[in-house]
Amino acid sequence: MGSLFNAIQKAFDASGWAFEVVSGREVIQTSFDAHHTCIPVHVQCFEPIGCVHVVSTSSHVFQPYHRLKVAELLLRSSQIMTLGNFEYSWDQGQVLYRATNLFDMEQSFPDKVLQSMVHAAVAEMDRMTPQLAEIAKTTSVEVARIDVAHLMLREDWIPPVPEPEAETP
Repeated sequence: MGSLFNAIQKAFDASGWAFEVVSGREVIQTSFDAHHTCIPVHVQCFEPIGCVHVVSTSSHVFQPYHRLKVAELLLRSSQIMTLGNFEYSWDQGQVLYRATNLFDMEQSFPDKVLQSMVHAAVAEMDRMTPQLAEIAKTTSVEVARIDVAHLMLREDWIPPVPEPEAETP
């Protein structure tokens, strides 16, 4: 395993994140408990070009009749994102979130960049989970009635933000 992959493992250790290394590959697999669900994540390293990508996967698998609504949701969501993008595996009916970064192999590996990529992968998939669940539970007849733009505006499943604790003098 190369120095970039070793740096990724050290960053995971420093964050206190449990993980498994895929045998014979520069891939880490793990999962995170988020607000809505447990989200599987894998981090893969391409040492020769200094590339790292982080992928989270939805727990929902979609039927062919869901494809157009899922694709619309992912396209609309990816348009407004600043880091990463959503992808849809058309044949497998699986939704993925991917963030990729190239690192200068002459510099030290920045743990905070990797941590932010992992946080984004978990947060974005968790944010998308209720919307995907709404689509996944529809029948082939009901799916046509889904208004994706309206679905994206719903706020009833956004987790509450804790109030900051008051400072004592």
